Amino acid sequence: MSLLLNQNSTIVGIATTQQGQSAISIVRVSGSLARLIAREIAPQSNLQPRVMDLCRFYNAQKECIDQGLVVFFEAPHSFTGEDVVELHCHGNALIVQELLKACLQAGAILAQPGEFLYRGFWHDKYSLSQIEAISTLIHAQSRAALRYGISSLYREQKNWVTEIDDLLTTATSWLEGVIDFSDQDAITEDLFLEQAELTLKTWIDRVSKEIDLIAMRRIRIDGVNLCLIGPPNAGKSSFLNALAGEEISLIDDQPGTTRDLVRTNLEINQIPVRICDTAGLRLQPGSVELKGIEKAKNELKNSQVIVYMIPDLEPVDFALLPDWKSIPAYKILVRNKIDLSGGAAGLRATEYDFDFVCGVSTIESRGLTEWRDLFSKLLSTGALEETSGLNSLRQQTVLIDARKHVLNAINHIKSPEIAATELRYAKNQLQKIIGNCSQYQKTDMVLEQIFSQFCIGK
Repeated sequence: MSLLLNQNSTIVGIATTQQGQSAISIVRVSGSLARLIAREIAPQSNLQPRVMDLCRFYNAQKECIDQGLVVFFEAPHSFTGEDVVELHCHGNALIVQELLKACLQAGAILAQPGEFLYRGFWHDKYSLSQIEAISTLIHAQSRAALRYGISSLYREQKNWVTEIDDLLTTATSWLEGVIDFSDQDAITEDLFLEQAELTLKTWIDRVSKEIDLIAMRRIRIDGVNLCLIGPPNAGKSSFLNALAGEEISLIDDQPGTTRDLVRTNLEINQIPVRICDTAGLRLQPGSVELKGIEKAKNELKNSQVIVYMIPDLEPVDFALLPDWKSIPAYKILVRNKIDLSGGAAGLRATEYDFDFVCGVSTIESRGLTEWRDLFSKLLSTGALEETSGLNSLRQQTVLIDARKHVLNAINHIKSPEIAATELRYAKNQLQKIIGNCSQYQKTDMVLEQIFSQFCIGK
């Protein structure tokens, strides 16, 4: 990561998508040479801060590339905290590449993924939690993820952190009361230690709840992999099509229609779901179908949710799934074709070790709404909208580490010096939740993981 912050370099990147044609594309330049590069490429521009100029763009051979808009942001009032120039051109990929080439010839170097935000972080323009919120907004696959991204970006996360940090401060003051006044009577000492322990247990309750809520929010942000399995002609493809509202997978009365994996992305009750429809499981398949069955078994290893579909009234057969119980996933049994069996739609009594059982009819669209509701309830519960703004795995990890120290403090409450030391460690961890640049080295792997998620122009 140290290569990303070479203060002597000026970086350039395409800030807009290059997938297909678009009306406008933006080339972004940041660094000490940004103004000079802009004057060479767009000599007609006045480059007044935050004023857009209409002018022509030229390459090193003084050939006109395009006509567009130039806007200059003077340091430190810019996205990166450095001088920044944005060149707005027509969205043709050839024009964009020519403009990028002109910037490189004028002295810029190509930005690495996330380097613009990285520079903004090191110039104290953003905290690490804000960077993570921007990542959530960019990569959001559901409306819930968008809301969490906005919440994290604009909500005062510091308020929540300050509240739980104050609890540690209160507990520490009780412990220090014992340490500083060691000559006090045993009754007073026990009272101080009791108050410290009660305060820490309150802290543990609040933080443990938040850790669980972050895990639930991550499901709504990252989504889950769902694998559809079951015997041939159970209605798996019809179920997939019913959830999607369109024909994703081919269906036929003949068993074994699906012989390869069929994938699609859906949003089910605001949860992004990557669904994989698989070949029907049976003991004596044909050679092509056998390969599909093997792929289905491998897919189970990468799935957080498994939907086992079977015609209603038929027994579940795990003969082809000997490792079924050891698979670490939510398991749902869907009994299809209740239009033929006369069975009830919706939630049923649990069978085997499934998390829930649901009766449906894909033909009559019965039980599907109940299935969606049960699915979302299984994956996430609680008032997720009443959020602290903490949504990232990094923040969850920091809280887990802080909790370990607080639990150690509780276990050593009779030794106030040890307990107070553990609380100092916990307080240091809490400061990393927001994440300011002063807390990290420029080669920190945490930063590497976060900023590498972004595109070159970000």
